[in-house]
Amino acid sequence: MPSNASPFTSDLSQVKVNLNTNFFKIKHQYVFGMKIYTINEDVEVPIYVWWTLTMNAPPFGGKLTVMPYLGLYNTTTFIMRCVDFLDENTPAEDIEFYFYYVEMNTNSKIKLCDGFSLNNEVYSNFTVRYYQFEYSNITIYCQARDKFGAISEASNVITIVND
Repeated sequence: MPSNASPFTSDLSQVKVNLNTNFFKIKHQYVFGMKIYTINEDVEVPIYVWWTLTMNAPPFGGKLTVMPYLGLYNTTTFIMRCVDFLDENTPAEDIEFYFYYVEMNTNSKIKLCDGFSLNNEVYSNFTVRYYQFEYSNITIYCQARDKFGAISEASNVITIVND
């Protein structure tokens, strides 16, 4: 806000907006704009203000930790844990998680769990089919879903050594 700006301190009922609240849908984003006129030395100057409203924003602030980040193919058990997700509508203990990775050679989405669940941790030794190099980097994904179905995603890269 410019240093010479004055915040709107009048009665909010002066802002005449008729909105049908049934119009807004969960998981949708809405962009609002307002044109405000200010009078400066008898000259009307329009000011435009834009903002975005997200109905039920997805969980935020989370991360995916994977330990270890380097391991042997079909031998090392990796522990993947999705942590620290917060949500405005869903208590942290009710956020659901889903883990997967995308196979490099086939672009196939490989599930690491059966579906969304309250379990924020999975284990895998990555018995994948198509390793051709001495080592492979794999990106692991974790999706966090709130009670209204809004989804956020975190990822982390691990390296699998094939020899």
